[in-house]
Amino acid sequence: MVAFTGGIWSSRGRITAPHAQLHVFPEALRLVFFDQDYVLPREAINALSKMGIRPVNGLRIRHSTPLYPSYLVFWPRGLFNNREYEKLRRSLDDNGYTVT
Repeated sequence: MVAFTGGIWSSRGRITAPHAQLHVFPEALRLVFFDQDYVLPREAINALSKMGIRPVNGLRIRHSTPLYPSYLVFWPRGLFNNREYEKLRRSLDDNGYTVT
């Protein structure tokens, strides 16, 4: 398991860094922020994609879990976060996830 600190944009609002964490497990992704704890099993993840608003990169998570916000983007910590995003992408690759 590897954990990354950052922020989250969702269809329910925004949580700024450093108040969110993304945990990468081979069998699931887990987003934790304040009183929310979202566990997304691998089979519920439809797509992972890079979302960028220069100079910041985020990870868009498309999933099929109806209890969680339909729109989820995790932004690794840092104004110019390319290095942190690449660490996140490598961790996802190492755990068998594909990021487009």
